[in-house]
Amino acid sequence: MKKILFILTVAILFIGCKKEQGIVLSETNVTMHYDEEKQLNVSFLDEEMDYTFTSSNKNIAIVSPSGLIHGVSIGEAVITAKSTDGQYTAECKVTIKPYHPFLFAELCCNFGAYKNEVKDFEKRELLTEKDQSLLYEGDMPYVAMVGYSFEEYKLIASIILIDTYMKDILATYLIERYEYMGNNNNVIYFKTYDNKVILGLSVSSYNNEYKYSILYFEITSNKSNDINSIINKFQAL
Repeated sequence: MKKILFILTVAILFIGCKKEQGIVLSETNVTMHYDEEKQLNVSFLDEEMDYTFTSSNKNIAIVSPSGLIHGVSIGEAVITAKSTDGQYTAECKVTIKPYHPFLFAELCCNFGAYKNEVKDFEKRELLTEKDQSLLYEGDMPYVAMVGYSFEEYKLIASIILIDTYMKDILATYLIERYEYMGNNNNVIYFKTYDNKVILGLSVSSYNNEYKYSILYFEITSNKSNDINSIINKFQAL
């Protein structure tokens, strides 16, 4: 009996003397914009250890080996610091918030959808309908129009025209949501991070006024050079 009690006492003392190990981050929740940075600092419960940083979604936020978080686009990601032996981790939730939560109601980009499906999606007022096009009234004062182009009654492109005085706001709205791809022939290109949709931004004439036009088309299609022809189609309505 005494031997058992002695063993239990020694075990309790051993457990009590064992120091807790672990990684601690200076932040567990961070909210920032796409163009901002935030430094995470690391501390340890007891002994220092080697560790690495990773991001759960590099399309939302990336992190340097030293723990510097860089915003990429709006959304949420988790930054994890993990010991090199894999035993200890610490996490920080990162939220990239938009400068402009709303600019206009989203357009239907379900390419290949039939006209009735697009009409069911749209909540704006329908102005004109033709066999191969739909034209809607803008839902905001600075939105000139929203249009959809069809081939064989299936959606191939969506377009929105916006007043040029919205330049700065529009630029931020796009860059904090989409990946910039470059420009060609006076068209600035973006794409969605899921690699499904390309956006072409350009200046176009509509009803004798210059507007910013954003043409949405499927990434596998070849509509990048059709912006003016699609706008001309709506000019004739």
